[in-house]
Amino acid sequence: MDRAKDKPIFVGGVYPSESDKDFIILKQRVNREQLMTYLNNPHVVQLAKEKGGYLDFDVVKTQKGNLAIKHNEFVPEKQVTTADHNPDRNLNDNPFVN
Repeated sequence: MDRAKDKPIFVGGVYPSESDKDFIILKQRVNREQLMTYLNNPHVVQLAKEKGGYLDFDVVKTQKGNLAIKHNEFVPEKQVTTADHNPDRNLNDNPFVN
């Protein structure tokens, strides 16, 4: 998928809509072929591998007021620990404790 980094990716084939019933939060309609094309996109396949097989989506309201499902590519950075920074440091050696 050729795309600019600042341009959002919308999930192909999934169409959310608001419900007129208060016990139905969100309705969705799926076009199987469009969804399969989206899921088989090499960029999406790679991102799913990086996220342990999962993909994240956000339901957003477009500028025209329609609902859409946006692909969420956020991948948290690995937390760097003291042991990672200084692997040869003895963490049990605390100079402030007698």
